[in-house]
Amino acid sequence: MIKKTLTISIAAYNVEPYLACALDSIVACESLSEIDVLVVNDGSQDGTLALANEYANLYPNSIKVINKLNGGYGSNINASILEAKGQYYRLLDGDDWVDSKELDKLVKFLNNTDADMVVTKYSSVRGSEIKHISLDWPYDAETRLINERLDYRYAMHMLTFKTELLYQALAREPIIEHTNYTDFEFNVKGITSCKTVAFLDADVYQYRLGREGQSVELSSWFRNIDKACGVTLHVSDFYERIINSSQTLDGDLKDWALDQCVGSAKYKCTLLEMMGGGRRTYDRLTYFLFSLKETSPSVYFALMQRSANINRLCSSYMYFFFSSLPLRVKALLLSHSGR
Repeated sequence: MIKKTLTISIAAYNVEPYLACALDSIVACESLSEIDVLVVNDGSQDGTLALANEYANLYPNSIKVINKLNGGYGSNINASILEAKGQYYRLLDGDDWVDSKELDKLVKFLNNTDADMVVTKYSSVRGSEIKHISLDWPYDAETRLINERLDYRYAMHMLTFKTELLYQALAREPIIEHTNYTDFEFNVKGITSCKTVAFLDADVYQYRLGREGQSVELSSWFRNIDKACGVTLHVSDFYERIINSSQTLDGDLKDWALDQCVGSAKYKCTLLEMMGGGRRTYDRLTYFLFSLKETSPSVYFALMQRSANINRLCSSYMYFFFSSLPLRVKALLLSHSGR
């Protein structure tokens, strides 16, 4: 098998209008010969597969298409990690793109580092509005122990992992399929498999916002709240069974993973507040918290200790109804603003 420096796994579901932008941004790189591009067509119903095959025919040494039945975002990762030829691995959504020069910078760095994880910057792009996103650590390209650089705000767009470490993590516990919001699981499983990290000053990932139906829009969160809660429960279960019980995992990494699960659970409770004060939503909240307690007592009790309001929210329907009013107003304002 020919080894490459970096595998880029592109999740492609009905992204025909955007996929050319994503692929053009990669093939424009000077380091293309060192990049392994895997376009995972996730059962698209438009021309995504045909377009991906066109690029694979044009760039047979760099682009490969994996065509499969629809299985959700996690299934794209599970499929591509098995085919990855790169020493390192990162994700790109089919409706996003990369900065070609910054990706060249990353590939050059990967050829000269042994860090388990490399953190780069990214930009969120909403029309003409561009925000450059970075963390508060120095991007000095130095390799350090990961427990010296644990951050609550790690995002999928920033992360590049050693392929072998990620492969081992996902071979044991694949990413959950047929659901949304599994980048959270990808982050937790990837980061807790690493011992070292380096921060590189490269703004690689260009993250498109404002596309209709995008999963990060508030309306999509509301539509998919049960799936989102399911992912939190799934990752909390992984924390309880694997991370918390590990005899070898660093204590700081355990604490970081617990914080991630607690934060995810707290956000789902906030979303349920924002959705409205109906009895059905209240029942969803209480069922979610009951399931969390059963699945991961560690995450549940940490959540309750850190958020007295959640304790009160599930104490009575009337408290939930009136307490959630401010957040419901906020959700209404956000929906009108298109955010």
